[in-house]
Amino acid sequence: MASLAPRAFRKLVLVGAMGLKPERGEIADQALVSYIDYVRLGFSDARAFDRVFGADPTTSQLEKWDLNREMTFRIAWKPYMYSPTLPHLLGGVAAPALVVWGRDDRVVPSSAASVTPRRSRGHVWRSSRAPGTSWI
Repeated sequence: MASLAPRAFRKLVLVGAMGLKPERGEIADQALVSYIDYVRLGFSDARAFDRVFGADPTTSQLEKWDLNREMTFRIAWKPYMYSPTLPHLLGGVAAPALVVWGRDDRVVPSSAASVTPRRSRGHVWRSSRAPGTSWI
């Protein structure tokens, strides 16, 4: 949003923001694993997944994940989960940005967060308890 309306924002906080290709590592490909395994990647503690969804998620929950996966493939497929134009567009964003990333994020490597400050006025904060995906 900020790259589309760069003057509309005075400050930004990006939490586990997608859209940039990681410098190192790969974005987890949800097409290669089951729905359950992909969602489990977002939890740093397997017990937390069980507390939120139960050891065996309901059929209704699995259907929701299926629909979400389908929509993700529609809007973020080519290339997968990042935009090759976004790094260039971020240069036009004047607002300072704080990028919050989970140090142990297993969906998007934290090296993707490192690109943001170079492209805009920003800082990265990595934390073992920070949202990315692996914060729950």
